[in-house]
Amino acid sequence: MLEIVGLSKHFGDVRAVNGLDLTINPGEIFTMLGANGAGKTTPLMVSLGVTEPTSGLDPKSGAQFLQLLAELRAENKAIWMTTHDIFRAKAVADRVGIMSEGSLVKILTREELEEADLEKIYIDYVSRPANQVA
Repeated sequence: MLEIVGLSKHFGDVRAVNGLDLTINPGEIFTMLGANGAGKTTPLMVSLGVTEPTSGLDPKSGAQFLQLLAELRAENKAIWMTTHDIFRAKAVADRVGIMSEGSLVKILTREELEEADLEKIYIDYVSRPANQVA
């Protein structure tokens, strides 16, 4: 299990992460979506010191990465990944969180992902300031 409570990170006057609270359960894949600069990678880097492993992967390597995710899930590992790839997130995640202006503004469960138009939801949330998100 991975648990983050109240994580904040600033770069000078820029608020990269604003009081992030997040729990990722054993065997769960949590994918964080967000536009460039939304604050999705910073909490991962601060928490774990790792980079975004799927960035620029060719299709074969991408398939191998997905296989690795399945193996880690089967070993009951908590998995946290960040991506711009809405379709990959929807395909592999148990939950998807949307980051905007350093805040986690929406979390969707697997059941919600199966019924939702994730692309429409994502665009809606990242198109407005985080303080205007319901």
